[in-house]
Amino acid sequence: MNQITENKIITLNSASAILNNGTLLSNVLFNTGCILDDINDAYVSVIDAQIPVSFYTVNSTNNTFKVSINNGSYITYTIPIGNYNNYTLISALQLLLSSFTFTFNSINGVLTISSTILIFSLDLTLSNFSTLLGFNKLIYNITTGSIIASYPLNLLGVKRISIKSYNLGVSNFNSTGGDIVLATIPCDQPPFNMLSYTNQNAFKQIIHVKSINSIDILLTDETNTLLDFNNINWSLTLSIEYKRFKPDLTSTFKEIISEGLENNLIDNNLGDKLPENKLINENEKDLENAVSDKNENLVADLEELDFLDE
Repeated sequence: MNQITENKIITLNSASAILNNGTLLSNVLFNTGCILDDINDAYVSVIDAQIPVSFYTVNSTNNTFKVSINNGSYITYTIPIGNYNNYTLISALQLLLSSFTFTFNSINGVLTISSTILIFSLDLTLSNFSTLLGFNKLIYNITTGSIIASYPLNLLGVKRISIKSYNLGVSNFNSTGGDIVLATIPCDQPPFNMLSYTNQNAFKQIIHVKSINSIDILLTDETNTLLDFNNINWSLTLSIEYKRFKPDLTSTFKEIISEGLENNLIDNNLGDKLPENKLINENEKDLENAVSDKNENLVADLEELDFLDE
C-alpha cells in the first residue's frame, strides 16, 4: 500500500450559504456533503478571499448612549449607523444634543463636551460608545458643566478581519484565549472597496476532526464581534490536503499469483487423498511394477543368450 497526498479545492460564496445572522452575512453554513471521512492526517488553508469593506465605523455595537440632565431621567440617544470622521461625528452629536457643545482638538484628537447645564450624567453602558469617544469609564456624573475625554477619538473602525470555523476543527490562540481562526486579513482598504487576500506563504494547519460534512464560516473583527456586511456578499477559497493509502497493483498481482499456486498445491495434495484418485494411483503403480518385471525378464534372457554364444 502506498500513501498519497490529495487536495480538494473548495470555493465558497455567502450568496449560496445558510445565513445564521441574516443580512449581516458573517455567520453562515455551507452544506457541502461529505468532504472527509475517517481521515487522520489532513490540513486546511485559506488560498484566497474577496471581502467587501461594506461594514460601518459606527454600527449597532457602538452607537447608543444615555444622558441625564439635572439628575432627571435618562434619555437614550442613537447615532445613525454609517462611516464618520471626527467632524461628521461631532455634527451628528450636535444634532442629537443641541444644548451641548462638542469640540474636537485637532492637535491631540481629544473630544470635549460642555454645556450651560452644569449638572448632567453620561451613561455609556449600552454599547461600545465610550471607546469611540475616547472615554475610559462607562458612567460620568458631571457637576462642572464640561468633561474632557481621556483618549483621542477612535474612528479607525475594523482593523483586522478573522476568518473562523468550528467544523474544520482547527486550534489556535489569540490574546483572549483559544481560537478557531483559519486566517486573519488586515483591513487596509477604505470604505466601499474590496479586500483581496492571497495566501502567499502557503500557510496551512492541521484539521483535528476525522470527518467533515459541512463548513461554517464566521467573520469577526479584532474584538471577536461578528461583522455586518450589509448584505454585500463575500467569497473565499479553501484547500483541504489529506493523505490516504492507495493499493499497490503490482504487489496485489503477485499476491494473486502466489495465492493461486498455493491453492493448486493444496488441490494436488487433496487429490491424492480422494478415493477415486487413490484407485488411479494404485493402478498406475501396478502398471509400473508390471513394466519393471518385464524389463527384468528381458535383461535375464539377454544375459542367457550371451552365455550360450560363449
